Amino acid sequence: MRIEASAPKRRAPSLTPLIDVVFILLVFFMLVSRLVDWGRIDVTVSDGGGAASSTETEPAVVRVLPRTLTWQGERYGDVGALATALAERADDAGTVYLDPAASTKLQRLVTVLEGMRRQGVDGVQLLNTGDGET
Repeated sequence: MRIEASAPKRRAPSLTPLIDVVFILLVFFMLVSRLVDWGRIDVTVSDGGGAASSTETEPAVVRVLPRTLTWQGERYGDVGALATALAERADDAGTVYLDPAASTKLQRLVTVLEGMRRQGVDGVQLLNTGDGET
């Protein structure tokens, strides 16, 4: 009489624990995630063309460089100093155009836009000149 040892049957792994873990992770990330509406920045892009009316004041063109801001030949290190200078204009009802240099990162431009808005500078538009670095 010969006894053969049969190989044990392999059972397919149960997917129930895996599904439970995935569900728990889903609920965890849903609870921890921020469900707050992200702030948005309204930006109007101008092509730089068009004639200004005679009753409108001269628009301020602020050059946004990677580390500084320039306006009328003056360099400003932060947005607060620039906003103060813009507020001291004779008539600040004119539009302020931001002209980013080619090497300026988007985050820098967004920081300047937010800073101008916080300082109370209204009518800020993004100027699309398409020129290179100056």
